[in-house]
Parts: sequence; structure tokens; C-alpha cells
Amino acid sequence: MYMINQPLFNNIVNISYAFLVGGLVVVLCTVGTYNENALIGTISGYASAACATILLAGLTYTTIISGNKNPTWSNILSGVIPFIVLFLIFGFSLAIVSVYFDKIAQNKVSNYYSVFSFMSVLFISIQVFMFYSATSQKIFRENGYISGVTVLKMLLVSVINILILITLGVSLKYFSTDG
Repeated sequence: MYMINQPLFNNIVNISYAFLVGGLVVVLCTVGTYNENALIGTISGYASAACATILLAGLTYTTIISGNKNPTWSNILSGVIPFIVLFLIFGFSLAIVSVYFDKIAQNKVSNYYSVFSFMSVLFISIQVFMFYSATSQKIFRENGYISGVTVLKMLLVSVINILILITLGVSLKYFSTDG
């Protein structure tokens, strides 16, 4: 059923979720903090979560390929696309924090930065919970199947989060302050 034995596979999945949640906890603790050390923590948290997301996408792909007798592209894409979109959200978040690092570290940003950053982390947390709920079900563990409704819910939350990040980027670019 699995390319590797099931206990090892489960351990890798659990470790991946631990890195994902740990990265989000670091980001959540540093949201709204305006100094270089906190921003480095934010970048590290997003990077850890992004790496864990890619690993989970690979494990999901492995589960779909090894669990289905006839894996179709629609099965593969419905299982992997939400992880890839979450990875892109982490990448976009990393890019925003990196590009505006000096502005944020010097507190030359509007109050919207903290609000939208917190909203983004909240939506990412919702996505992670939805991923965990979908991937911990027996049907997923057996053949990699995630229901279409669940995939659409995850993509809807992703689209909302992308809109939040675009708003955050606009806020940082055009609404900076002098402290």
C-alpha cells in the first residue's frame, strides 16, 4: 500500500505537521512585533511551514499513487493542488516580509500591517486544520482520496487568504508612515 512502511510514513506525516504548526506558532507570536529579531522569526516560521507543506504534498502524492489502482490526474490534482496553493501563500508571505523588512523593522508601517498579518495567519491556521482533518481520515490513508467539497473549501479559504495578502502588500507599499 505505501512505498515505505506505514509506521514510518505516519511518523513523517506527524513530523511534517509538527513543523508546519510550529512555524505557524512562531509566526503568530511575532505578528505585530516591529523589530529585526521578530521579523527573522517570522521569516523562519514561514520557511519552516513552507518546507513542511512541500513534504506533505509529496507524501499526499505518494499516498494517491500507491493507494489507487488507477490514479487519475483529477485525483492527483485534487489532493496536491491545495498543498501547492498553501505553499504559494507561504512564499508570498515570505516575499512580503522580505521586501518590506526594513520598513516593518523600523515600524514605518500602518496599523493595517498587524491586522492583515494576523488575519492571514488565522486563515492559514484554518487551512492547516482543514488539511489535517482531510488527511487524517481513513479513506485518505487508504487511497489518498479527499472529497471534492473539502478541496473546494480549502481553495476558497486560500483565495480569501491571497486577497488578504494582496491587501497587506498594497498597505505596505502605499501606506507607510514615519513611525
